[in-house]
Amino acid sequence: MSDNKYPDIKLMDKYKQILSAIPDEDGVLIKYYLDNSKLSFNCTCGCHSFNLELDNNKNFTPLRNESKQGVFKELDLETNYDNVLNVIMFIDKSGYLRSVDITYGVENINKVPDDIQIKGIVKVW
Repeated sequence: MSDNKYPDIKLMDKYKQILSAIPDEDGVLIKYYLDNSKLSFNCTCGCHSFNLELDNNKNFTPLRNESKQGVFKELDLETNYDNVLNVIMFIDKSGYLRSVDITYGVENINKVPDDIQIKGIVKVW
């Protein structure tokens, strides 16, 4: 962890790489969001959650056409520990990806270990 209690910014590149490789029809759109947004960690509790600030000069396709904000997609990432990293992606009422929650275990049982290694995607739903 860095002195300001946010995760090391180097982890952001790893999260971008993994989330951009989601093996379904949304993977390309998610990659576009991650590549064309300012990403910033937003919590000091020990999770690795982050926000997306969309570049106003880019055209983003809504991930959903409904006017309903909330959970868009959830996945588990295999790690070098017994528990997975649980990832939940949230969209705003216009269907745009705005935040990603990353917690240690599905219950956010503890802070994400400093030496966490992500091995791959276990499940997407």
